[in-house]
Amino acid sequence: MTRPFSVLLALLTLASAAHAQSRPKKGGPVGAPKSVCLLSEDFSSGIPSGWNIGAAVEQQDALGNGLGTTVDAWTAGTSAQANAHGWFPVPDVPANNVFAMANDDAAPCNCAMDDVILTSSTFDLSSVQNAAVRFRAFTNGVFGGGDGVVEASDDGNTWSTVATIGAVQHVWQWFQADLSAFDGSAAVAVRFRWSDNGGWAGGLAIDDVCVNARTDHDLVLREAFLSDARTTAFDASVRSLGYTQLPLEQAGELQLKAVVFNAGTLAAFNVTCTVEVAMDGSAQGTYSATIPVVGAGNTDTILVNTGWTPTAAGRLTASFNVTATSIDDDPSDNDAERHMTITASGFDNGNNAMALDDSTVTGSIDNDGNDYAVAVRYEITQPGSFAYAAGFLPGEGCFARGRIISKLLDDQLNLITQSFEHVLTQTEIDDALTQGRMVYLPFILPAELDTNEDVYAVIEHESDSGAVTIAWSGPATHGSALFYDGPGIDWDYLLNTPVVRLYLAQPEVGIATWSQPAPSLAIVPNPASEEVRFNVPSGGHWSLSDLQGGLVAQGRSSAPTTRITVDRLAAGSYVLVVVSEEGTRTGRVVVIH
Repeated sequence: MTRPFSVLLALLTLASAAHAQSRPKKGGPVGAPKSVCLLSEDFSSGIPSGWNIGAAVEQQDALGNGLGTTVDAWTAGTSAQANAHGWFPVPDVPANNVFAMANDDAAPCNCAMDDVILTSSTFDLSSVQNAAVRFRAFTNGVFGGGDGVVEASDDGNTWSTVATIGAVQHVWQWFQADLSAFDGSAAVAVRFRWSDNGGWAGGLAIDDVCVNARTDHDLVLREAFLSDARTTAFDASVRSLGYTQLPLEQAGELQLKAVVFNAGTLAAFNVTCTVEVAMDGSAQGTYSATIPVVGAGNTDTILVNTGWTPTAAGRLTASFNVTATSIDDDPSDNDAERHMTITASGFDNGNNAMALDDSTVTGSIDNDGNDYAVAVRYEITQPGSFAYAAGFLPGEGCFARGRIISKLLDDQLNLITQSFEHVLTQTEIDDALTQGRMVYLPFILPAELDTNEDVYAVIEHESDSGAVTIAWSGPATHGSALFYDGPGIDWDYLLNTPVVRLYLAQPEVGIATWSQPAPSLAIVPNPASEEVRFNVPSGGHWSLSDLQGGLVAQGRSSAPTTRITVDRLAAGSYVLVVVSEEGTRTGRVVVIH
């Protein structure tokens, strides 16, 4: 089958050793510690010895004609490798994760994958009761790809279907398949099957396989969120994204969400999620919610409405715990802790930043020195905020003298405001790589933000001799991070979160910056290339500073009109402060040439 091509993730590059991070423990809770898994495989070292990847498959051209060459049907790889052609976007959870996959989308396929099978090594259930296999899987069903099928056998000849993996977009799915029919058997195997149904399709990814014996009562806290988390970012009426930094003025009432899985053989009744909330270590309250029942092998969601709103900047910690009426046979997987920094104005308070990245660099994105842009979506749920700047963290392989601009777009990707062009310096790159210091790009004029409207903070790189890379950090909720490859190309979604933040106050960089006293000041013309004028009823004095607080000019003001020559100033945005008998007034001066 023919279909459109995407080259997006061929542009994504992993950071080198200077930014290398040890890979987090894979998968999260699976309902049983690794020590009790009779078969355990996370594919981090590739397809293991003893597993069978089946017959090789024939490569095909775009029209489905066989080429006479064959390749392995199942391989191990990363999210970037899976989605190299753009139609098999396996979520990168955890970062740089390795999994097993049948991939009909990316090179070396299109292939004849009408029935591809990955079979485990055998395991012994001779002394086991209530056996099950737990795993996670991803398939998105694009272009007619089939569902995944899980089968089990105790003789290698007769196979029984124990689970079906339906297509779900944007997220890994967790499964628990009942193997109790094979209790007492000494040599059992499971296998994973998938078909492209005769066309050029996506694929099936498998990870974190664990075979073990189930107990009667075993709740698992699978996910915990500091928001009403969704699988996509497109509902502007709720705060659904996973913020790591959130301005106090946008915080609102804290809402929590827990995803619980019943890994036991019996139903769990009165399933309760209890959350202790603290700010900078000081307890703020304990909140809980209960759902009546979660059936054996089922998953459900618990929303906890706290009624609590942060009142000061600081580090928020939420400690989750899930319980049921019956005592849990394995409480080791019933807890989770989540953190978020509540920011406010000033360097020490986080510069009123909104951030989705988790401050751990796991890679970087570039476009081989060519034009590109990345955007991160932010949800505005409270009134009265202004956007002052966007900032980003340069990644490994970034070069000085690259030209960049920050922009603010509305949810339809229309321009709201932007910065002046900035030429990246080696000092900024060194500070980013050694200290994690952001590069701030103030908007020419602050923009008032509409309530219940999403906006995008954008960093745009203009092609030149200096390639600019932007660090990324952690997986992206679908729709929260975008990539643009130049005119005539649509925005495309990223699987990872670029370290691009939005600032609802003028960022400080460790030196004095100007406050914003009222009333405002009328300045004409503005923007200006030669001079600006302002009127005051009485004399006084004035000063003009850059956005880092550096004084560039000062003088006496006279009634009614004062003129300031700006033709020798660099293009950019400046703060004018006028002090007179009527008080202190400020205004923004924009210089263009």
